[in-house]
Amino acid sequence: LYAIGLNTGMGFQMHDDLLDLYGDPLKFGKRIGGDIIENKKTWMMLDALEQDPTAVEQLINEKDEDLKVKKAQELFEKIGVKTRAEELADAYFQKAFDAVGALSISLDKKQILIAFINQIKGRES
Repeated sequence: LYAIGLNTGMGFQMHDDLLDLYGDPLKFGKRIGGDIIENKKTWMMLDALEQDPTAVEQLINEKDEDLKVKKAQELFEKIGVKTRAEELADAYFQKAFDAVGALSISLDKKQILIAFINQIKGRES
């Protein structure tokens, strides 16, 4: 159960960070790019920092919020951060599914946990 909770939570956070920058603003329910505007040290920001410290420093210092978000989206796609974040989120969710499969409980009870994980994985807000 610990592995299910840990990996579902990590997948949730990675997915949330992706939604924050790339989500549909009408579905997400809050401003796109809020983490970037606030210079939060998300996994994506730290990964980008490792890949291109100069570009991230320029991004952090950008004062125009809309431009900052646009530049982050472009940078993260260009250097592969978005793809790596998507892959990492999927890997965490897969570990959670694998942990459910390893439980010694009935299939109908496993299905409840699987549906819960799928709901979190597929959320858009």
